[in-house]
Amino acid sequence: MYTLALDTTSKTMSAAVFRDVTMAGELFVDSGNTHSETMLPAIERLLGALSLSPADIGLYAVTRGPGSFTGVRIGIATVKGLAFRDVGEPEIPIAPVSTLLSLAYNFQGFGSEEHPVLVVPVMDARRSQVYTAAFAVSGGTPERLAPDSALSLEDLGEQLTELSGGRTVYFAGDGYSLAKDHFGKPVLRDRISVADTPAPLQRLRGSSIAVCGLEAFHRGETVNERTLVPSYLRGI
Repeated sequence: MYTLALDTTSKTMSAAVFRDVTMAGELFVDSGNTHSETMLPAIERLLGALSLSPADIGLYAVTRGPGSFTGVRIGIATVKGLAFRDVGEPEIPIAPVSTLLSLAYNFQGFGSEEHPVLVVPVMDARRSQVYTAAFAVSGGTPERLAPDSALSLEDLGEQLTELSGGRTVYFAGDGYSLAKDHFGKPVLRDRISVADTPAPLQRLRGSSIAVCGLEAFHRGETVNERTLVPSYLRGI
């Protein structure tokens, strides 16, 4: 089975194709153009490089949010269009996944049982807030410790003081610089140990979305193009 995974929830867009559980191809675009201009040509290039067409895709995985309201809508609408089938044709399952959980999957394999790390996705939510969550990683799959939410950096600091438990914190997402600057202040540096996240892991990867989507598929947590809906966390 081929899986096509997509994300347009932030300033960048990413996509990946998996053949069963193996990545066949991946791309990342940060061109400054709108996702409505870059998404479909990028998908066409990725599928073309693999000699595939949308008819070969057996599962779609897409970030449902949170993130840019416009970006979330573009990704959802794109998958709805790609997964549409005429009446009587078999439906193509869609796995909608959390943008924040997908970011945490960038860190699979980090940490260990003896030295777990805390992964904190942060996306710029405007209004002096970030979309965020928290995940413990000890060498395997991220374990959720806090739900997806919209918080001020001050409130996030209080949450991390309670959750970190001495674990090193890794930030990721388009709010990475905001969080690093804020938590680099001496008063917070004494309470929370923040590591530098390698540049390739700071932004969402299509392969991470695909892994999340495949896990959701095997748990039976899929929808179809009619029932796929975004998750904004707060009103537009």
